[in-house]
Amino acid sequence: MSYQMSGCQRLCATCVYWIGPREPNYFANMVVIDSQSVKGKCFCLSGPHARAERQSNSGACSRYEKWPVLR
Repeated sequence: MSYQMSGCQRLCATCVYWIGPREPNYFANMVVIDSQSVKGKCFCLSGPHARAERQSNSGACSRYEKWPVLR
């Protein structure tokens, strides 16, 4: 079962630096993931979570940038 997160939420799954299993929905306004506990890696070169493994629903850090695939 998949889970959707709004592209307006400042979460790891909606951030350009988060690398994990995700895809945009049909309208490109939501991120589709397998579950809220899906993990990925933060590839921001600086900031509090640089190169750390993070859950998709973790709150975003000060380096957050919206994933450009989303509207």
